[in-house]
Amino acid sequence: MGAIGDGESDDTEIDGVLIAPSDPSSWKCKGTNCNNWITFQHFDGLIIQGTGSLHGQGQKWWQMGCIQNKVGFAILDSKNVHISGLTSVDSQKWHISIERSSFVHASKLNMKAPKDSPSTDGIRIEHSTNVTIASLIIKTGCIGIGDGSKYININRIYCGLGHGISIGSLGKNGRNETVEYVTGGHGYARHIRFERLSFNRVIRPIIIDQYSCPPHQHCNNHSTAVEISNILYNDLRGTTNSEVAVELSCNRSFHIAMYPWFALGHITPYVHMANKLAERGHKIAFFLPPKTQLKVEAFNLHPHLITFIPIIVPHVEGLPLGAETTNDVPFPLHPLIMTAMDLTEPHIEAYLRELKPYFVFYDFTCWLPALTRRLGIKSVVYCIISSATIGYFLSPARKILEKGMIGSYFLEPLEGFPSSTIKFRAHEAQALAAVTTMDYGSGLSFVECQLMSLMIAILLVSRHAGKSKGLIVNILGANLENQSFSQVQ
Repeated sequence: MGAIGDGESDDTEIDGVLIAPSDPSSWKCKGTNCNNWITFQHFDGLIIQGTGSLHGQGQKWWQMGCIQNKVGFAILDSKNVHISGLTSVDSQKWHISIERSSFVHASKLNMKAPKDSPSTDGIRIEHSTNVTIASLIIKTGCIGIGDGSKYININRIYCGLGHGISIGSLGKNGRNETVEYVTGGHGYARHIRFERLSFNRVIRPIIIDQYSCPPHQHCNNHSTAVEISNILYNDLRGTTNSEVAVELSCNRSFHIAMYPWFALGHITPYVHMANKLAERGHKIAFFLPPKTQLKVEAFNLHPHLITFIPIIVPHVEGLPLGAETTNDVPFPLHPLIMTAMDLTEPHIEAYLRELKPYFVFYDFTCWLPALTRRLGIKSVVYCIISSATIGYFLSPARKILEKGMIGSYFLEPLEGFPSSTIKFRAHEAQALAAVTTMDYGSGLSFVECQLMSLMIAILLVSRHAGKSKGLIVNILGANLENQSFSQVQ
């Protein structure tokens, strides 16, 4: 049922009970608004009031899935609308939908539906401006604010059972969608204030969702379509049935390249990291030798997002023919693997220019951060070595490059190092110093190469967890001069 306005003001009084058909098969509609039960469209100056109630009888509709369900009460393409006094029960989908309208005031309304009813938001607002919602009791999903909405004022709302005040889902399938100036593709949600709100057992009180996927659907992460900025939360009180009371979901998908040290003990953790990133919708270009690819491709859990790119290892003098990784040569020849990797720089540069990733993850290839900086790409040191080891031996505070790598320097930890239990015997420290001063390609020692990487990279990520890890990484970061250095704990 519905009413089409003639542009003039109108008053509608609803008393008594309006009951929708309970069986979806009996729903017969041939008009343009078949997705709504009750529709008011093209009004300028509409007052809808009364003590009546609307019973949507949505139980059978909910079993069909929310996409097919009908909106209980819709205000479309109208302005200067006042709604008050009504009660809505068990709507098939949203209880009230306000779309493409302006200067809408909704007050003293009651809405309820079971907590497991799908998408039965109390009020849904889309493509509308200057909407005021006040003094409502909503015992279902509360208020959803969608694309193209701005200047929304929400106050004195009781929300219970379902989600709270939700802004989203924006940017679905990459669409350009916007929300701004809310009190209480490519696009934005900005200038939003949630103030002086009280909640009682709400499952998800406040949600700003940059990326959303309908249940039981596989979606690509398009969350880069929406920019979120200038959000204020103030004086929020009450209780929630979930661990997260205020949710600001700003997941973002990136294109990431990975170039680990050609050793299976490094490549394998990088594959694990690639899988973790792919679980979050990120796309990975993984550089590795071709024979090694055959060894690890079975561990690629997301082949639609993780692509192995074979890198031919150049032959260098002293390196056995066909050697690709440190597993193919004895320990004294490991530096030759790095010398060979240094010769791949032109090929890596060509791939990076073509792929244009946002990040490059690496560990031992010290020339890579300078290359990525030149290309405008962010470099990340993903260190599979213990952060305790890095913090103990490679902190610039030791002035290794000035004093040289002498074993006696490493008998004691740096001041502020969180553990004093690490002790080396003199011969252990000397042996380690000898190994780390070995030439590791391009005439650089291992320690020179590592310090060069840490000085230029924008981020250090360690895969080893522990209570003291953050302190160790902080010590290292505090001693690096590069102000763009950050740490992940």
